[in-house]
Amino acid sequence: MAEENEHGLLPTVTDSGWRKLVTPLRSDISVRYVEKIHSALKVGLYDAAVTYTWDLVEEDLRLKVEAYGIDIFQSVEDNILYRESGETLQERWRDISSTKLLSGCFKLNIINRSAFRHLNFLLSVRHHESAAHPVDEEDEVDFDTAIFSIKDSIKFVLSKEPPQPGLNLRSFADNIKNRDISEDIDEVNAHITHLSTQHCNTALGMLISIYLGGSSVVKSNIQLIIKTIWDKASHSAKIKVGQKYAKFSAEGDKDSKSELFSLLSLVNGIVFIPDNLRAILFNKASKQLISIHFDWHNFVKEGIAARQLSELGVACPDDSLKILSEAIVISYIGNFYGESRYAQPYLRELLNNFTLRHWRAI
Repeated sequence: MAEENEHGLLPTVTDSGWRKLVTPLRSDISVRYVEKIHSALKVGLYDAAVTYTWDLVEEDLRLKVEAYGIDIFQSVEDNILYRESGETLQERWRDISSTKLLSGCFKLNIINRSAFRHLNFLLSVRHHESAAHPVDEEDEVDFDTAIFSIKDSIKFVLSKEPPQPGLNLRSFADNIKNRDISEDIDEVNAHITHLSTQHCNTALGMLISIYLGGSSVVKSNIQLIIKTIWDKASHSAKIKVGQKYAKFSAEGDKDSKSELFSLLSLVNGIVFIPDNLRAILFNKASKQLISIHFDWHNFVKEGIAARQLSELGVACPDDSLKILSEAIVISYIGNFYGESRYAQPYLRELLNNFTLRHWRAI
């Protein structure tokens, strides 16, 4: 690929070598900028070639983020000031550093780990050794560094297609708040299944905020999609939801705690409530089932109590295991008059999940 230039002094790149190098470029990449990089290489301005390469990479990543969803980018990077009203790309991104851009793209999987390492190297060269800043002669960019930077920039960024557009959270939130989405639920859930984990993490937090204190339409809409988003969200995002429940409990916010509990029940997420609070829930539900079992006219009410206990799931803390196991067995056996046929389906399901721990606890 390399040969001496016309003066016989500096290594440069042959025309055939250059064509081979840039062949993987996407067709939408700016030809003008690519030619500037080539021209800089021809005359030995390797630092300028690196600067032009970085400019092309930065522009491409910015456009990819905008296509993916700037609100999602803002959710993974703190203190981001994106100027949405800006007419040009530069105006919209002028207050967001290159470092933040790379970090956010990596978190959103727009670039992979290898690309992240290369681009940080390229950015370092651009900042400290390129034409962007005066440097000593011994620190100037050489031919090999320039070619390496160009080649890997094409490999990791400039040959890669833009990501599929993500969920526009603002529009999504507006639709959840203002219209019934039940007729479109299959399409909405299908779209959610193709979102990234980070997208679903952000959407999960947003939906919970909207759900709390929301209208009946809002609640109905969210109940239709929350399970799909929950299943795609990360473990750490689910832990945060459990911590939110603990926060409401500590603050005495009964309404928010009750509403969040209903959502967690819907997605089988009770297990993410902290152990001490989950123990209280199991104790209360178990005692209620026992109390109703020994009360008059218990059969109908016992079904409701058994259902409420089953909604807590199987992740019972050790401190509550004894009373839970006793409540289930007592209710299942029934009394002199028989057993509650309303409670039996829930009780059988609970008994099917019994382990040696449950039997030993009784």
